[in-house]
Amino acid sequence: MSLLEKIVRGLPVSPDIQQALTSPDLLRKHALYLRLPHLLAPAYGPVTPQQLEQLSAYGYLYFRFLVEFDQVLDQAGHQPLSAAATGRIFEFCAVYEAAIRGLSALFPEADPFWNHFAQCKREYAGSNRQEKTLAATRPAFTAAMFEELAAGKSAACYAMVHALDSLSGRSQPSTPLLTCLRHVHIGLQCLDDVDDFVQDLHHRQYTFAHYGVISENGINSTLRPGKGT
Repeated sequence: MSLLEKIVRGLPVSPDIQQALTSPDLLRKHALYLRLPHLLAPAYGPVTPQQLEQLSAYGYLYFRFLVEFDQVLDQAGHQPLSAAATGRIFEFCAVYEAAIRGLSALFPEADPFWNHFAQCKREYAGSNRQEKTLAATRPAFTAAMFEELAAGKSAACYAMVHALDSLSGRSQPSTPLLTCLRHVHIGLQCLDDVDDFVQDLHHRQYTFAHYGVISENGINSTLRPGKGT
């Protein structure tokens, strides 16, 4: 049994959430985030296999909490949260707490990792606020705006570089790796915006893909699904 499975089995959450956290389909979908410590490790010095496994498990749990929280924020913008959705996010708080406890065991309170992690979270939060503002105001959407937004929405992932920096004793952030992750996530956001085009439109989100279709075809940007064209 993997470390992730052991942690999930010990969480005070419903069997449905335990299953969701270890679903083979979702683990394959999020394989990048599970494998990221191992993919980056060759660029570093002495980081043990145990530390890499811990980073993988606790980083993934933190990532899944963010995904769930983001979905709740999107739903809350369109309709009141149901009792089930409210209960689910409270259960996911246990996932968040497990992730932080695990990271705290790896990084003492004074470790530089935590300052870098806080900056990543601020960048992530800022991009989420910007995304909600764009959905409400629907301005012209430039490529530069898209890249900034896509990079910021993935900022929590950059913490993995800072984590490996600390564990390997590197005093300066690995800028080339951070730049690489930024470009990877901009590309992934492009794919997501295309794959989720109809779903995002239904939820009244506003993406670079939507703006491209609107501007190229002269469509009224205030239109919503079901109101005609």
